Amino acid sequence: ARYAEAAADVAVESGDARAAAALLHELLVAANHPAELHGRLARKLAQAAAVGAAHGDMGDQVAEILRAAIARDDLGPADRGQLRLLFGRLLIIRCDLKAAFSELEQAIPDLADNPALAARTMIALSWPWLGGRSVDEHRAWLGRAATLLPRLPSTAERIALTADHATAQLMLGDDAGWQAVAELPTQADTPAARWELARGYSNISQVTLAWGRYGQARILLQVAMELVDSTTYPLMLPTVRIIEAYLNYC
Repeated sequence: ARYAEAAADVAVESGDARAAAALLHELLVAANHPAELHGRLARKLAQAAAVGAAHGDMGDQVAEILRAAIARDDLGPADRGQLRLLFGRLLIIRCDLKAAFSELEQAIPDLADNPALAARTMIALSWPWLGGRSVDEHRAWLGRAATLLPRLPSTAERIALTADHATAQLMLGDDAGWQAVAELPTQADTPAARWELARGYSNISQVTLAWGRYGQARILLQVAMELVDSTTYPLMLPTVRIIEAYLNYC
């Protein structure tokens, strides 16, 4: 199991998330692992599948495995909450939005001792395109997330969630999001923080397109591109190139 998990880690680092998902899927169905190992492998599977295997037969199999992992009686609350968050995000990619909202909402109590993951979950619940909820409810989740941001221990987490919070504000039509964007740094000291900042600027540039601010979107995307170039994580490059192509079309 150790070598297969290591091989999956290498596949993710090299940009082959689908291969990683296949390895982790095979590892999880091959044996009944102890709860701690099973939970760790399931989390890695959810993360890999979100990038490279969310749809089709593989996506269906991953969803089945994750549901079974969440239902294990011996899985601790913190692990269950983190897995529900990852599964909820995967369900969003699979366009199963009602189920995604349910998983994210159920994750909140189990993440009480992890303000970073709790805030990340609340911000996801604030996204209006999940549907089926009022704007006031989405804004309430965003407000709850804002109260947790000062408690985040690491720079990368603060950058990630500040950017996500600004993105959600703009998605909800809140002009205050532009001030939050203006206050974001354009550089970071660690690879993890640079990756989170690149992801944040990429997401914000997409939302900026929806506001019709094409010139500003191009400036934000350029920052994202420069940050992507400074990292060793290749999976974000296609995303920024797609946004760039859309901008060129506009």
